[in-house]
Amino acid sequence: MKNIIATLLILLSVATGYSQSLSFSKAQKFNAKKELFSIGGWVQDQLMVYYTEKNKSYLDLYDANMERKAIVSLNFMPNTPSQVQLLPQTHQSLLIYSAQLNSKEFFYVSRLDKDGKILGRPKSIDTASQNFFGNTKFNYQFIHSETNNKVGVFSYRIKDSKLSFQLTLVDDSLNVIHSSTQTVPTKSFYDIAQVLLKEDGRVAILTTDLSTNKNDEVAEAMVYVVTPEDKRKADIKAFPFDFGDIFVANIFLKEDLRNTDQLHFAGLTKGKMGSLDGIYSGKIDLNALSNEPVSGKNVQVSSNINEAGLNQRGIIRNFVIQDIIVKNDGGLVLVSEAFAKIVKTNYSGPGYYNWGYGSMGTTRYVEYYYGNILILNLDAEQRLVSFSTIPKWQKSVDDYGIYASYSLLNTGGNLAFVYNELQHRGYKVNSTIANLDGQQETAEINTQMKGDNKWIPKMGKQTGAKEMVIPVLGSNKLQFVKVNF
Repeated sequence: MKNIIATLLILLSVATGYSQSLSFSKAQKFNAKKELFSIGGWVQDQLMVYYTEKNKSYLDLYDANMERKAIVSLNFMPNTPSQVQLLPQTHQSLLIYSAQLNSKEFFYVSRLDKDGKILGRPKSIDTASQNFFGNTKFNYQFIHSETNNKVGVFSYRIKDSKLSFQLTLVDDSLNVIHSSTQTVPTKSFYDIAQVLLKEDGRVAILTTDLSTNKNDEVAEAMVYVVTPEDKRKADIKAFPFDFGDIFVANIFLKEDLRNTDQLHFAGLTKGKMGSLDGIYSGKIDLNALSNEPVSGKNVQVSSNINEAGLNQRGIIRNFVIQDIIVKNDGGLVLVSEAFAKIVKTNYSGPGYYNWGYGSMGTTRYVEYYYGNILILNLDAEQRLVSFSTIPKWQKSVDDYGIYASYSLLNTGGNLAFVYNELQHRGYKVNSTIANLDGQQETAEINTQMKGDNKWIPKMGKQTGAKEMVIPVLGSNKLQFVKVNF
């Protein structure tokens, strides 16, 4: 019996000309508190998905109808891996992960063929020592290029006005192409905001004051560009931002695959009461001299955009750029989302059993708010051409907003968004197709979900030109839905 639970067609607008079909995998047991999963993608004619079950690692291979054709046991994996990512290529996939052994954490890369079998041996590319409390001196993260032809480990710490970092890069044959330790001057109140591994092997490190700014905005930022010269040596350039008198909600970097010697950046400026005020964007010339200031163009937006961007409840004004799409003409499409995280504390008097303690009871919790999606279309001169808004309202408590936000698919001519509507009574999933002229069409997806199953759009992944895969979780079950546009 086929494992397609539902296949349906939703006719969208004439402007977009798209229909939509859904295919579900068969649900399997899954403990969300203990287990992991990672959506890979297509390797030839098989869709790969990694997951753990009872401390064992497996790889599921699916066909185009989301029928599971094989379960591959990954016996080389450690019992409790972490930071697992499955990165597909045309003829193989790369599996990156870390593993704890005594007081050390090891970082690995493995190659898998089209059938999920390991090629060669796992490659250890870094090691972190931990103290008595299980903490490391450095913060570690995996990085990979857009086409997954290069992967690596980036670790850092900021102390005494210095940024110290370690960088190890390997190619898709697991050959080490660079490994070095570097120290550059910085400001103690900076933190890492983004690390971008370019296709040519250069690494851009964005540092900002966002994490220490009381107003949740960026007033200062610096980009370090690391250019490996050989396996041990690297040239480092620093590019400080010159914001003038403006403040941005965040800064986002994007590689230009057609012009490898420049980086695009953008952020949304904030006006009075934290409302959307304008667009700050530009380019970083990687051939410029070190310490040359970076200045962007600040384009004021009309009140129509500000009002359109506000959710009907009006309490989320902080728009954060989540992605940048570089157009063929050199222009940009900025995809932003309203977001707020509010920490609250409830105080209550002594309870019946609190005799002698003499203190108030407290309960601390975190509210997550995800508001509208705002799409801004800029030309090559950073001028605003068009915009569109996708209204949504998502609120949750103490769950890291796992079911909120959205999944994005770029078809080349249109953008497709899938997102939950988290309602007091009921639950639904919406799909919106938007083009660069500001036209869009929204339709509710008949998910045919039962029980407490919910889609997790923010953990979805584009797996084809017009296809994405999204995990579905609930009732200790995990399954995946493939959405074709």
